[in-house]
Amino acid sequence: MHDTSTSHLDHLQILTVAPVRRRLQVTEYVDTSTGEILTAEEVRKLGVKEIRADARMRRERALAALRDEVRQFAEFVLSFRNGRGAFTPGMDQLCKWYAFMLDRRPDNVRRLIPKLAEGGIVEQTPHGEWVPTKDFMWIRGQTTKGTVHGEYAAALTKFDRIRLRRQAQQEARREAA
Repeated sequence: MHDTSTSHLDHLQILTVAPVRRRLQVTEYVDTSTGEILTAEEVRKLGVKEIRADARMRRERALAALRDEVRQFAEFVLSFRNGRGAFTPGMDQLCKWYAFMLDRRPDNVRRLIPKLAEGGIVEQTPHGEWVPTKDFMWIRGQTTKGTVHGEYAAALTKFDRIRLRRQAQQEARREAA
């Protein structure tokens, strides 16, 4: 039987893609942790929404093409996407948080933003705000005032969890050495 935890869903990779009504659609996935092959319908029942295979492949290629330092920053930034096609908090605050977490200066982190843009991860709006590109956006159907007001608090909590997890990993490495 399939494990329905979200950690199980993180191990899914596209296995087979086929054209359906002039669009590429995923027909099979492979669970990289168990080697199990799942049909798209089985994966939908597990709670994964249908994804566009072409966009997923572009996302994977874009991230794989980045240097390690830039990819780690991209993964950090992308974890703060909101359902309105932007980041919560904004890119400036994310750079400050990432710099704090790595004990760096924020301007040294900001220099990675153009690399994300070159890689097709983020783009700048006419107002100067950095947002995910279309392939990396999450768009929720209906956004309420409550979800908008709660996004910053949720982002702050997420940052604390990431920071504390990283800190614990560093301490464990020091003790092992």
